[in-house]
Amino acid sequence: FEQPFINKPETLLIYKKENICVPCLVSIPDLNITLLLTTSVIYPDGKNILWDNKRGMLVPTLLIKDSWFVQCETLIDKKPFKSGFFIVHIAGNELYDIQLFPRKAMELLVGEKLVINCTVWAEFNSGVDFQWDYPAKQMNRKVTELPERRSQQTHTELSSILIIQNVSQQDLGKYTCKASSGEQNLKESIDVIVHEKPFIYVEWRKGPVIEATVGDEIVKLPVKVVAYPQPEFQWFKDGKLISNRQSQYSLQIKDVAEQNAGSYMLVLKNGLAGLEKSINLQLVVNVPPQILEKEASSPNIYSRKNRHVLTCTVYGIPAPEKIQWQWRPWTPCRMFPQHSLRPRAVQRHQRDRMPECKDWKDVSQMDAVNPIESIDTWTEFVEGRNK
Repeated sequence: FEQPFINKPETLLIYKKENICVPCLVSIPDLNITLLLTTSVIYPDGKNILWDNKRGMLVPTLLIKDSWFVQCETLIDKKPFKSGFFIVHIAGNELYDIQLFPRKAMELLVGEKLVINCTVWAEFNSGVDFQWDYPAKQMNRKVTELPERRSQQTHTELSSILIIQNVSQQDLGKYTCKASSGEQNLKESIDVIVHEKPFIYVEWRKGPVIEATVGDEIVKLPVKVVAYPQPEFQWFKDGKLISNRQSQYSLQIKDVAEQNAGSYMLVLKNGLAGLEKSINLQLVVNVPPQILEKEASSPNIYSRKNRHVLTCTVYGIPAPEKIQWQWRPWTPCRMFPQHSLRPRAVQRHQRDRMPECKDWKDVSQMDAVNPIESIDTWTEFVEGRNK
């Protein structure tokens, strides 16, 4: 009698399923089949253990997971026949995560090498099948796929590294990595951009003039830079190099002061390609109007019926558009607390009280109480500033 078992020795992968089928197929139906384990024998019982001559022996996973190997056996005319060995291999099939490296869109120049790493984190001892989709696949583009496997204490890391030498414009587009454990599928994609030659492009984001105000916590001078490969860059203020570390996309100034105003320039260079681009920005720092009392040249007490000149010095950026004089009669002003006080605390806070005059009136040459000869406004350069 010829051998009734037609299977060849193979690996039997054991997953987390409750039952597993041992595919010991036969060429003769209606045989009585038993399953030989390393140290015991399993007989079909018609309930938990079933024999199907088209599929094999269906058994609970717990019964065979600790065996090194299994094989099927039958008797024909009292002569025993055994199938090929099935090597038992405990394997997982749950995929936890998938990532591509690099993580973001990839940029290359024509002629450079493309390398994309697809890594899957899976259940311990899992097997994963990787499939790549890429723009030039239909044109039978020559590629290299390198597999890697790293077993950790709690999981398995599996990778497929896709390599394309001497990329061209036909290689630009979307690259997709698909991973399958047989029970679960994951996929991840990345865009690949291929440039014909190095380039630098720069433009303003908010315009050539940026405004800020003295005391602002921070002001940014943003620019839009698109370049490949990434160029070297330097920031200059009024022609002098700014030494502190900055970004090529935005110059940041903290605690804005008047002296931060000026002309700024960003210079971008690619020495190997002989490329250089620059862009200029003007920072205007506004200063709220200030009355500089210490610079007033007039005395505090004036004699009656004499001619007097009162001077008010004002500074601000931009320069104040109007200066308005005001007048009030020489009478005591009412006393008001600086902040609200409870009745019992009023006496304790007498020193916090200050005069507050509310009866000021605008002065004009037409209806002034004291005759006004003229009201003149002019600009004068004082202490390095136009006031």
